[in-house]
This record gives sequence, structure tokens and C-alpha cells, in this order.
Amino acid sequence: MKAYGYKKDDEELAELQEVSIQGSLEELDKIIDFLINVKKLHSNISDETELCHSHLRDWDKDWKNGEMDFIVVTNFRKL
Repeated sequence: MKAYGYKKDDEELAELQEVSIQGSLEELDKIIDFLINVKKLHSNISDETELCHSHLRDWDKDWKNGEMDFIVVTNFRKL
């Protein structure tokens, strides 16, 4: 598993060594629900594509522009 991210107001993607998430219990529940949903969605299409990605901003009806996005990328082909 790899993690990638951007510094605030920067467009250069960097591989991360560590990921920290700071938020409320409600926000943590929202990310857990998102990950469960993504696992189901990606599992249903694993035979149809080599790669799939989902954005929290597309899934969360309360997401506001400028908030952090959380993107899950699933690679189905063996590396």
C-alpha cells in the first residue's frame, strides 16, 4: 500500500511515509462509512478494469469546496 498527498496550496504530488488524520468521531465515522462503500463498489467491478478510484468529495453530500478530499485507488492487476 502506498499513500500520496499534496502540501497545502502545492500541486506536486509526493509519496508519504506517514498519514495522520485529525478530526471528530463523527468525521472518523464518515471516513469509515466511505471506505466500506468503496470496498463494495470496487469489489463489484474488479473484473472489469485494472484500476478504479473513488473520491470522498463525490460520495459525501455535505462536502464543501476547499475541504480535504480522500481518494481511494484500487489496483486490480498484480504487480
